[in-house]
Amino acid sequence: MIDYEKLNAHRMSVSSLNLFAHSPKLYMNHVLNPEEVRTGYFSKGSAVDCLITEPEKFEDQFAIMSIERPSGMMGDLCQKLVQYGSMEGAEHVEFEDLFELAYKESGFKLSKAAVLKKFEAPNSEAKKYYNEILQAGDRKLLSETEYAQVKEVVHMLKTNEHTKFYIEDAASHPLMETIDQMEIFFELENVQCKAYLDRVIIDHTNKRIIPTDLKTTGKSVFEFEKSYIQYGYFRQGAFYTAAIRDYMNKDQNLKDYKLENFRFIVAEMDCENPPLVFQMSDEDIERSLYTGGTLKSGQELKSVYQLLHELKWHREECLWDMRKEHLESLKRTGSLTLDIIQ
Repeated sequence: MIDYEKLNAHRMSVSSLNLFAHSPKLYMNHVLNPEEVRTGYFSKGSAVDCLITEPEKFEDQFAIMSIERPSGMMGDLCQKLVQYGSMEGAEHVEFEDLFELAYKESGFKLSKAAVLKKFEAPNSEAKKYYNEILQAGDRKLLSETEYAQVKEVVHMLKTNEHTKFYIEDAASHPLMETIDQMEIFFELENVQCKAYLDRVIIDHTNKRIIPTDLKTTGKSVFEFEKSYIQYGYFRQGAFYTAAIRDYMNKDQNLKDYKLENFRFIVAEMDCENPPLVFQMSDEDIERSLYTGGTLKSGQELKSVYQLLHELKWHREECLWDMRKEHLESLKRTGSLTLDIIQ
């Protein structure tokens, strides 16, 4: 049974908004049954972010593994052991029983006894890897190689001529205030929203506010425009701009300050090219926040306000299977129209 009360009370973030733009049903499932996605790449990106904006929390959030994940089925076995061992009630299950479950799921041709003997051997890398994962608890895992890569990216961001103002100089300037992981609760279109900005720089000398977001990428920094479209970063910048405007309106000390256009600070994890700063244009902010627009390819991009307006419709109608325009077209004609040739 769908919990419509929970859906209607959900406070929108930019990630929720982008998910809703992709599919109302996926958004609904995310709100009602949230799942955390953890991958090595995202761990590295969040590690860079943490070392820059919250370095004092790094050891609480990340564990550096002294050994690489074992290859093949033995690595799968370790992951399955951790998975089953973290399930509710697993503390009452004997290790041998957990091992048998993991063994069956890992696809070994060897007997369970032979695999267990190899796992329990005095110099077993698999056992050492498994124990380190257990010790890490809920912390994100980084190999020593990944950690070295993360530190290199952070160093590059702090020293590069294009990015060091945002990463290093502003934070140490006596007349500049940097607010990291800034949390703002606000309202748009009568929908409760929340924003978490990586870093907001308040320049008290020049009375300006610079909102920023740090992005790491496995691609070339010169391809960031593609990611800007693909991952809805244009909408993120607009959403965060609206959040900062609301923050400024509520703080009388900032009434004379100018809000500068949103900036993305982008670094490659492989460090093959220097990091760059990408600033949203006035037109991109306006269209991403209010009117929406169309790419040269013909792809429609919906704005923050357009999506929030649709969200309210879905909440009122309690319909989540597909987008509003598709549901309305099906209601009118019983089909969806194909009209692609200009």
